[in-house]
Amino acid sequence: MIFIRRRYLVIGLAALLLALAGGTTFAATGLVGIINPTPIVTRYTPQPSGMGATQTTDEGMAVTLVQIIKNGPRWLFHFKIENTAKTALTIRGTSDVHQFIVSGNRQAAPPNNIGIAQLGSPSASEIAMNYSDLATTLPSGGGAEGWLAVDTTNLDFTPTTVLYRYKAVPTTACANLHDQSTCYPDTLYQALIWYPI
Repeated sequence: MIFIRRRYLVIGLAALLLALAGGTTFAATGLVGIINPTPIVTRYTPQPSGMGATQTTDEGMAVTLVQIIKNGPRWLFHFKIENTAKTALTIRGTSDVHQFIVSGNRQAAPPNNIGIAQLGSPSASEIAMNYSDLATTLPSGGGAEGWLAVDTTNLDFTPTTVLYRYKAVPTTACANLHDQSTCYPDTLYQALIWYPI
């Protein structure tokens, strides 16, 4: 699990690797600083999780990226999910949380060098070809399997990472750590991550 920013989602592969390797929360708008008044401890995996890896949110949802199918510009992602919590959980929400997304490097200067796209339901023709849509909720102790899709035609990046962001964490960000007048409220996200894809 990692924390990611609402504004830029991922700071860049170097910062991501540092966060995963160091086991600390990373948070910065582009390459500028952040003040995080409440340190947040994160779990990390020494080796990045890839396809087939199961990761569990602190809510109790175990998510496995089972398979990726790349049909030209249409990419389909097969997920298997188990709810180990004693309550129903949201898998896919309508706000910034409980969302599956892909990210990758764009040809732009930081902090605009990371592109993101949300995964959505497969098309009707894909569902007809047995790529069933992933459920939106899961009862306590329940399990689900399904697919999500993205059309890469108009993306200005090639997806290299799949993320599942599931919890927002309020924080404070600063454009300049030495100038408190540049600080503003911001949001980090707790997320599971799989790469490379």
